[in-house]
Amino acid sequence: MGRVARFWILLILLLLAGSGDFRLSSSAIADGNEPGGASSAGIPVSWKITNDYSSFPACHYIDEAVQQIMHKYNVRGASVAVAVKGRLVYAKGLGFADAEKQVPVSPAHLFRIASVSKLITAVAIMKLVEQGKVRLDDHVFGSSGILNDSIYRIYRDKRYEKITVDHLLRHVAGFSTRYGDPAFNPVAVAKILHKDLPLKSSDLIVFALHYPLASSPGHRYAYS
Repeated sequence: MGRVARFWILLILLLLAGSGDFRLSSSAIADGNEPGGASSAGIPVSWKITNDYSSFPACHYIDEAVQQIMHKYNVRGASVAVAVKGRLVYAKGLGFADAEKQVPVSPAHLFRIASVSKLITAVAIMKLVEQGKVRLDDHVFGSSGILNDSIYRIYRDKRYEKITVDHLLRHVAGFSTRYGDPAFNPVAVAKILHKDLPLKSSDLIVFALHYPLASSPGHRYAYS
């Protein structure tokens, strides 16, 4: 597991442990403090949350815990948000977005979330499974697979047709980082595929399909 993934997992566990004590500061969102006099029930989408809305006694220990983790893993800046039952209860930026210019992180700053995207994707897939829209044993590639468009049927390794949703979730689909991670080398991938930047997710899938699997689906665990 990578350093970034460990950082976010530790952070999520901390926030889950204390999320029941949080709510956006009532004094910060008192009548008249929102843009245009909007009420807390009708805050406009364009409204930008600042750290002031999460600066209240109950969140101080989380601030300290996050800063300790940031120091341990040499993370210069982080944006943290917690939602409970669809309601934002905590949002804060810590550290710097630009250390050289001393620009502090705000809740509005965007960060790459790296392998945390795997957790989000897994939850989304399992929701589809609960709804009966996807099965874990559904095949991903091939004429009867989920990705059955012609652009995804360029592989020469027929083992691709054995890959299931479950294999992808458990990192046993047969992929490896032997050829590098195309998501982190878009310029080279674009050149090989004769595509313009920025690349689409479908472009990265097509690129990966050019290479044979490192192992048969279901036989070897490989995290990337």
